[in-house]
Amino acid sequence: MNFPLHASIPREGQGGCYPLRGKSTLFPPRSLFALLAFFALVQPALTATYTVNNATDFNNLPRLNAGDVVTLNSGTYGAINKTLESSISDDTTAKSNPILVYAATPGGVFIDTPSKIILSGRGITLAGLDFGPNSGIMTGSSYVLATASASRYMKFSNIRFNGCAAGATYGNWIYLQGFYHAVEFCTFQERPDTIPAPIISFMPNVSEGGVNVPRQHRVSYCYFGPRYVGTTNGFETIRIGVGDAQTFDMQTTIERNLFYRSIWRTNLTPGGEPEIISSKSKNNKVLNNTFLESQGGICLRAGDGGTIDGNYIFGGGYITNSTNISTRTVLASQNGIRVIGQNHVWLECY
Repeated sequence: MNFPLHASIPREGQGGCYPLRGKSTLFPPRSLFALLAFFALVQPALTATYTVNNATDFNNLPRLNAGDVVTLNSGTYGAINKTLESSISDDTTAKSNPILVYAATPGGVFIDTPSKIILSGRGITLAGLDFGPNSGIMTGSSYVLATASASRYMKFSNIRFNGCAAGATYGNWIYLQGFYHAVEFCTFQERPDTIPAPIISFMPNVSEGGVNVPRQHRVSYCYFGPRYVGTTNGFETIRIGVGDAQTFDMQTTIERNLFYRSIWRTNLTPGGEPEIISSKSKNNKVLNNTFLESQGGICLRAGDGGTIDGNYIFGGGYITNSTNISTRTVLASQNGIRVIGQNHVWLECY
């Protein structure tokens, strides 16, 4: 069968992130190099350039200014525990002349120790890191990457999480507060069933704005590979808000991603978590994603005004090559779309 695919494509039995067309690679280099070329053009003359060779260098970075560039040389880094602070004070500068922190070789910065990085302020892009199986959530923390409350226009790009099973046994790989953040061209795979909590969690903070202030985050062009679950609730892949925050107007968009075994038990028995994407706030959108063999589905769980449009859901589906989907026997625990609440729209889904 030939079907349109909306995200990076994993071949059967392989991990990593693959571009829609052309040669397959762990990180889509054209997207990252295009990003770097753009920032080279807009960077003014009076900006700082930093070179980082290890975790100590990273942890000692100063407060960063508009247009600063931090290049991370390849190597295996130790524990990173750092809040990257931006001095940018307005949204226009944050969008047109942001701070860029990136691996010189995409995937060349290998982090295999529990770590924590927070982006604070406005306008920081973090790109090209590879978190290995022995990395994870630092003891005493509840996430690996995060954005601070009231932060604006942050971006996580071309980052891989692979297993990341060490450290704390509860928490998120990415935790987002603030406004206008993006997660793009990232890979999330092999998360063990020993670590509940969503892989990506979006949370409104009342101190940064009330229920009627849109957050407008976005997750796009990412690969969400196997996410193993236990028999209890709380193993979502993406969660937007929580039940207590269902009146917040998050306006978060999940678009053009690929989900494969994103809720999965190796013994094929039903797990305790049926929600790959759990929307628990208002006016969120799930658009043009592809869902393959998974024991879960899309759920507008709490909050109103959601949109589910243009998604493909293949029970038992898997990739045979760069363009084709084949199907196996569909499990009874494969879910589709579940809707609770008012003023939702769902259309043009397969």
